[in-house]
Parts: sequence; structure tokens; C-alpha cells
Amino acid sequence: MAASMGQLELNAFLPVIAHHLLDSLKIMNNGVQAFIDLCISGMEVDAKRCEQILARSIGIVSALTPYLGYNRAQEVYVRAREEEKEVKEVLKEMGLLSTEDLEKILNPREMTRPGIAGSKSLDIPGDGAVRHE
Repeated sequence: MAASMGQLELNAFLPVIAHHLLDSLKIMNNGVQAFIDLCISGMEVDAKRCEQILARSIGIVSALTPYLGYNRAQEVYVRAREEEKEVKEVLKEMGLLSTEDLEKILNPREMTRPGIAGSKSLDIPGDGAVRHE
């Protein structure tokens, strides 16, 4: 009997749900606006510092794996970490890639795009994988 009259449906509570949803959205909007006004506005990027941090990051070795192979990339990683050197410096010492190729592969824009970093600019056939195992 109750089911035939719709008393077991949530229709009676939809206005309440909508009201609380709109209230929650207002609160969230106010919070985001406060975050923008009090935290983000006026911030400036220190490009030089960002480049330093990227250069010292050992994580960029992962972009080299398709070109060097896993084992060789691991050697570069371990050596850079143990000797506290930049990855580019270690690669130059080991003579694994030319400076020109390194600049193409370790370009921040290339590393943040889908696919293998530098594969388009280095004209590598197929999937771009060059392995030296």
C-alpha cells in the first residue's frame, strides 16, 4: 500500500537534499575564493630555482630508461645519488648520450607530455625505444 502511493521513494526529500547541496557548494566556493585571495594571489614562480630543483632531481632518470635500458639507467641513478651529482653530469661523464640528445630528452616540456620524452625530436622509429642492455 505504501509503495503504491510513493511514500517509500525519496521524492519527498529531494528539496532538502538540493538545499543542502547548494549550501555545501556555497561553502566550498567561499573556501576556494579565500584560498585564492589569501594564498595564491601574488605568488610568483622562481624559474631559476625550479630549474635547479629539476636538475638535482634524480627522478628524471626515468625519462632515460627507453634510451639506456633499465639496468644502465639504474647505474646512472645510483651513481648520481651516491656522488651527489646532477644526472646530466653523470651521463656526460659516462658518455652515454650526447649533450644535444640529453637536452631534448630531459626537456621539462617533453617529460610532461604523453609518450617517450624526446622521441619525436630524436626521430626514433617505432615506439621510440632504444635499448643498450
